[in-house]
Amino acid sequence: MRHILTTVLVGVLVLSGLGAGTTSTGIDDEDFQILNDESSISVSDDELEVEIKGGFSIHLIVRNIGDNDAYAVEFDITVTGGILGMINEHYGGIISSIPFNSEYSLDIPIFGFGPINITATVEENTINAKGFVLFLFVLIIT
Repeated sequence: MRHILTTVLVGVLVLSGLGAGTTSTGIDDEDFQILNDESSISVSDDELEVEIKGGFSIHLIVRNIGDNDAYAVEFDITVTGGILGMINEHYGGIISSIPFNSEYSLDIPIFGFGPINITATVEENTINAKGFVLFLFVLIIT
């Protein structure tokens, strides 16, 4: 039993570390110079598509369907629910750039059990989804 508990704990820590590496929460100096360049064009909200998928984490996919690169795209994700309301996660930050006609994926690791509500806001686009968490696996229902 002790071996199983240790294995599960190590797995959670490893998966948490993997998900954290895919998010971008700031703008480095190079991107800041691009933002201040007069030739850069901001992308309107209707040129960004947002999708939530499940799996061994919550996957937030942001697609730039516009004709220009998107810079400093703000995102905010809230996940609540689980048995006894034990899941209450909040993630936010800035995606430094999304080239036109491409996508950016954020992986949000969740650990728990039970139904969850997910609210994701990218710029002014807000989507809601319901799902179910089974330890490390997330099933998106709507």
